[in-house]
Amino acid sequence: MVISVKKIAQNKALAARQLGQLVSAARQAAGLEEWTPGATIRKVVTDYGRLDSGNFASTMQQMDNVAVIRGKGQQRKVKNTKPGMGATADLIKSLAGTTESCAAGSTGGSRREHRLHLQ
Repeated sequence: MVISVKKIAQNKALAARQLGQLVSAARQAAGLEEWTPGATIRKVVTDYGRLDSGNFASTMQQMDNVAVIRGKGQQRKVKNTKPGMGATADLIKSLAGTTESCAAGSTGGSRREHRLHLQ
């Protein structure tokens, strides 16, 4: 999945929640793992330039409306719930826009994008 940096919220807490939701849902849907480590999410958030390291743990805890969170500190893991998977589909649609296909292949010239790596 490729998402432009410009599509992700500028607010670091909201961006971290969006990226955490996307990464954990994608990894679950792909069958890679049931629980996504917080460190995996943290790396993606860092790659997008949206990490607020002092508040990352509490921001992840705020994902409880779309995911189950277990563990503390470095052992924290996230698992999207069934309603959370539906909310993730809505998030993807909103990031893609109503007229743009989620499967659009062209990335254009110099737009800054990152790939959400599943592995």
